[in-house]
Amino acid sequence: MQRDPAGTHMAFHVEHLGDDDAGSLFLLAHYFESLEGWGRSLVPDPEVLLLRTRSGEWVPLSVRTLWESWVTAEIGDGGVRVVRAAEHRQLVQLVEAWMENVERAGLLSGRGRAEPNQAVA
Repeated sequence: MQRDPAGTHMAFHVEHLGDDDAGSLFLLAHYFESLEGWGRSLVPDPEVLLLRTRSGEWVPLSVRTLWESWVTAEIGDGGVRVVRAAEHRQLVQLVEAWMENVERAGLLSGRGRAEPNQAVA
């Protein structure tokens, strides 16, 4: 998995992890292939856990990068609770930019190049 020849795009991974009473959990990530340091493995840069609530709202819960990870919101009995407000706002901005790119690529309408079994946000 590599950047495109122009070096401007990376593969985008979307995985449906499962459903529970709060909604559906999805993992969104850019990955790159490490040839050193991690033993030729896929490294997230970044990886975001999202909840799709029963009402249809997308809520980022956590983010992981090469250097750190944070939980910005938690699922509880009363719904979703933001636990790190500043980081959560930044994470929302990242997810909004990703979703704009997914929509622009036509992946939500079926015009893009998603594989038949690939989950698309």
